[in-house]
Amino acid sequence: MKVFACGKVNECNMYLNNSEIKEKSIKISYDELYNSLKFVNPKNGNLIYIIEKLEVILCDNDNKLEVLIGEENYEAENDDLNISCSFTKNFDDCIEIKNFCVVKSNRKEIFKEQRIFVLPGGCIILNFDSKVKSLEVNIVWHEETIHQ
Repeated sequence: MKVFACGKVNECNMYLNNSEIKEKSIKISYDELYNSLKFVNPKNGNLIYIIEKLEVILCDNDNKLEVLIGEENYEAENDDLNISCSFTKNFDDCIEIKNFCVVKSNRKEIFKEQRIFVLPGGCIILNFDSKVKSLEVNIVWHEETIHQ
């Protein structure tokens, strides 16, 4: 497995070589409906992503959400965290770590009591029960270099 979860340590920052916190807020809207949002650490990358916070706001309707972790055979020319939307039905090779309902227009924090470590080749998938056309995501993370 290329993704691991651990509890937050007394809400204190753990020691990290690169203490810079990165944050990205994006609004995703497509003409076509999709049911999953995937965060992928490229398998040829040199970074471990440590996800501190992941929030979702649905713009369409209330929806049921499954949070899955797995592996992805994705290569990139850089180490950037890849975020993509798709309509996918098969998540057989993934492990569900959470599920809950998300209310339209309400901010839902996914990993409230956890840090998620995504190794190269790992992915986090947000799989919605009903198709989605528009949502907002806020993600906060650290990046740690594996070797130099």
